[in-house]
Amino acid sequence: MSEQALWHQLNTLGGLQHGWWYNAVVTPALFVSIGALLLMVWAGRQVERKMSLFLLCCVACVPPLLIVPSFYVALEPRYAMAYAGLPWPSAPNQLPRQATQSLTIYLGTLAQLGITGAIVGLMFGLGSLSVSASASNVPGLSGAARQITQVVRDKTQRFRRNANGTDQAAVSSLLSTPYGRLTVLTAPHTGTQFAVRPRNTIGRKECDIVLSNVIVSKQHAQLDVDEHGQTTIADQGSANGLFVYRLTVAGVDERHDLGVLNGQPFTLQSGDTIALGDPDHPDDGEHAVKLRFDRDRF
Repeated sequence: MSEQALWHQLNTLGGLQHGWWYNAVVTPALFVSIGALLLMVWAGRQVERKMSLFLLCCVACVPPLLIVPSFYVALEPRYAMAYAGLPWPSAPNQLPRQATQSLTIYLGTLAQLGITGAIVGLMFGLGSLSVSASASNVPGLSGAARQITQVVRDKTQRFRRNANGTDQAAVSSLLSTPYGRLTVLTAPHTGTQFAVRPRNTIGRKECDIVLSNVIVSKQHAQLDVDEHGQTTIADQGSANGLFVYRLTVAGVDERHDLGVLNGQPFTLQSGDTIALGDPDHPDDGEHAVKLRFDRDRF
């Protein structure tokens, strides 16, 4: 199987979200981070204390080190297969689904490290440019560099909030929302809380509640409020299913498969556990995303 076929298989079957990073961004990002390191060394000429310069250079080496692993994988995808303990398949159908999803998670982690390194490297480069411009007394260049640095800082903070699938406004209003809240019970978003609002969608991307997990569909479920003020949830044709677990008064843990409802809403009760993906599936159960629904009495 060719390397191009492998990337296609990871995108379609594994749901790889960072294919753009490996295909187009990682190489220029590595060169930019190395350029930022060289620029910091050049700007460090203005630092009188050599120990401070040494520490700055050590810190500036971090972004390239974060990017190099994903850069090497982009050049040699066989390395990722070998690291995951998988043989190189001769045909796409020889790559099992579970192995594909495990490899996708591994590649996603490397891509997130590389993206972090690229952002930090860009910040270092702009900071070094600002220092160099100030020291050189170049009219207008110093102020422009500071403005660019501030814009990148704001964009970085917004990117981190979106990557976590929430924002500060939603978190601050959790206690006042009348429709309840969702608390993520599984990694990597463990403990993250979301306010429940009418017509909110849950999915892997482009949704009100974003959960970056290969088991989660692009638009997996929808929350709503019925005419009685009760919070409901409905499956939106997800690939891996939507389930609700409820502990009854008798101590029995009921399991409700919402996929059989064909998109009809299911009324939630405080304390219910929502599972995106089947936790009992023999292959994909460990990747299911669990959320606890809680609703305070007003």
